[in-house]
Amino acid sequence: MWYVIWTTTGREEYMKDMVVQLIDHSLYERLEILYKVRNIKIKKKWEKKKEKLIPSYLFVETDRINDFAMALKKVPKFSLVLQMDGNFQPLEEKDLKLIDSFASHADGIEVSKGFIVGDKINVTEGPLLGMEGFIKKIDRHKRIAIISLKLFERETDVSVGLEIVEKRPEEGADDEEKEP
Repeated sequence: MWYVIWTTTGREEYMKDMVVQLIDHSLYERLEILYKVRNIKIKKKWEKKKEKLIPSYLFVETDRINDFAMALKKVPKFSLVLQMDGNFQPLEEKDLKLIDSFASHADGIEVSKGFIVGDKINVTEGPLLGMEGFIKKIDRHKRIAIISLKLFERETDVSVGLEIVEKRPEEGADDEEKEP
């Protein structure tokens, strides 16, 4: 199961290093900071930039969350496994697909590519392939897609790279018969 660790913004890498150094690895399978790669325009040229997908959060995969949370108290800086109603809650099933997919990209979630037909987004390559249902909105100018994750009954919007390479008209949109 995946759980969320909340820490200080900007200290995620430090916290991950501390967890690796101070907590027995038998208490967890994976510990991840999720990254994204996006295209940003700098001096009229598009460049790739690596950023944190969700600042302030680390994700831990463990079947021993109570033991892990107790061991986390050894870490000298602020960190907390998020709880709901006093209980550690794993991420919801629908979000696990995204987290698992994103965690497998150590160098960051690459920019996906796709096209639009009418108002429907079709992703043709990249980590968003097959996950179009998670996309809430796109910003073609910034080349990003806004996706929504549910973390403890709270919707969290995150942006990931999505390049729309083409906008196609809906089939039959201009097939109206014209009278002579």
